[in-house]
Amino acid sequence: LTRKFDDYIKEEERAFFANEYADLFLSIHLCSDNQYHYSDTTKIIIFEDDITEFDISPKKCADILKDNILKYTDFSGAEILNEYKTEFKDMKVPAVLCELGYSKKYADLNDFVYKAALGIYEGMKEAILN
Repeated sequence: LTRKFDDYIKEEERAFFANEYADLFLSIHLCSDNQYHYSDTTKIIIFEDDITEFDISPKKCADILKDNILKYTDFSGAEILNEYKTEFKDMKVPAVLCELGYSKKYADLNDFVYKAALGIYEGMKEAILN
């Protein structure tokens, strides 16, 4: 984990930390489509560059995360996008960004966060161990 609070970390610091200490960079965001319309889907964004020295590919990790997030959160869908995000700047390790929607069907935010975290945890465990 790079932080304990919702504080901004500069891209350079984020990349240094990931490149120095991690085999995989995972960025997690909780969002809605806009402030009035919530989303019942999630997006998993990867940037597949020519990273070949690692056992974990961003695409493989994204597929596994997608399956587990859908399993635990009951989202209606998830899509994997291959696009560059500023969070990926200067990353030399595989990188995945999860933009978790938040549906109004989840009356209890804590329950949703627990389920989403469980899906991400199980997905990461599967991706790393396989």
